[in-house]
Amino acid sequence: MSDRSDDSERKRSFDLLWGAPGRPARGPRPELSLDAIVAAAIEVADREGLGALSMARVAASLGVSTMALYRYIPGKSELIDLMIDSALGPAPSPVGGDWRAEVAHWATLSLGLFLKRPWLLEAIMRFAPIGPNWLAWFDAALGALSPSGLSPQEIVSAMLMIDGHVRSSAQVMVGVTSTEAWGRNFGEVLTLALSDPRYARLAGLAQAGGFDPGGEAPFDFGLRRIFEGIEAHVGRKGAA
Repeated sequence: MSDRSDDSERKRSFDLLWGAPGRPARGPRPELSLDAIVAAAIEVADREGLGALSMARVAASLGVSTMALYRYIPGKSELIDLMIDSALGPAPSPVGGDWRAEVAHWATLSLGLFLKRPWLLEAIMRFAPIGPNWLAWFDAALGALSPSGLSPQEIVSAMLMIDGHVRSSAQVMVGVTSTEAWGRNFGEVLTLALSDPRYARLAGLAQAGGFDPGGEAPFDFGLRRIFEGIEAHVGRKGAA
C-alpha cells in the first residue's frame, strides 16, 4: 500500500466524511450501504491487519461483487479514511476533574484505541485523519488543556506532545516488545551483556534493577513527567 499523495483522493474523502454518506452513485441496492462497507472493512483489519485489506476482500466478506463497492466509495484510500474516523468513534466526555485528570483520561482512552486496534495506529501514521470524529478528539484534548495556564499556542504544542507520547507508547506496546518471544530473547541477550565489558552501562543498570518488573508503567511515568513539565513552565511564567 503506497502513501497518499493524490489531492483528488483526499478531496473525495472529505466529501464522504463531511457530506451526506451512504448514497450509491447509481442504482438502488438497499442491502448495502457505506456504513456497512466501512464496518466490514474494519472487521477485516481487526482480524488480519491493514495489510490484508483490499476492496475485493471487503466485498467478499459482504457477499457482493467488488464493483458493487465502487458504487458507494471510490477506492481503498478513501475507505481507509472512513475506517479511521469510524474506529475513533465519539470523543471522550469530561470526567469532572482538573486539567491533569482530564488530559490523563483523554490520553488513556486514546492509547486504548490503538491497543485494541493496532491497524488504527498504522493507518493514522500514514493517512492523516481528516474526519469529524478525529476533529472532536482534537477539540476535546484542547479543552482538557485549556485550564492549565498555558497560552493558546502552548496548548496546541502541549497537545501534540501528549498525542506523540500516546502514539509512541502504543507503538512499543503493540510491537515486538509485547510478545513472549521478545521477552525471552531480550532476557537471553541481557544475560550475555552482564559479563561483556562492552555493555558496562547496560549491565550496571540491569544489576541495579532497572529492568525489574513492577513500579510505574512507562506510559504513566511519561505522562506524569509531561504534566510536571507543564506545571513548572506555568509556574515560571507566573513568577516572571
